[in-house]
Amino acid sequence: FLMEELGRDFFLRVQLTRKVVWFVCPATGNVYHSAAKPGGPGGRSRPGKRYCHLCAKCFSANNFQSQHLANLHRPGRPTALVTVPDEAGGVHLLWRPPVDPTGQGPGITGYRVRVSVNDGISWQVETLPRHSLGKTR
Repeated sequence: FLMEELGRDFFLRVQLTRKVVWFVCPATGNVYHSAAKPGGPGGRSRPGKRYCHLCAKCFSANNFQSQHLANLHRPGRPTALVTVPDEAGGVHLLWRPPVDPTGQGPGITGYRVRVSVNDGISWQVETLPRHSLGKTR
């Protein structure tokens, strides 16, 4: 496939599990497979690669998700976290979103917030949109 057919952000969007995609690297014109390890059908004698549209080049498929994306393109942590009580006995959680110094990151679309209402004995996860005020009991 050409990356234009898959979408340049394909390897960021799609989690490949036991699927191998052959693609043309836009940076070099070389053909690569996306498998993390060599072997298997189709002549995969070398480990595969995956294209990072943010860096505009290919990287080892073996560590693409766990190292490349996690270390170079994961958004930072929110700052200035504040809880504000409301009239119903709950709280609003306010924060300042992290700033992407490169302006090329994938962007934040929402937040997962772990909440405990019993001093940490059990936890629940709430997903909040990017621009919302978190409200919990």
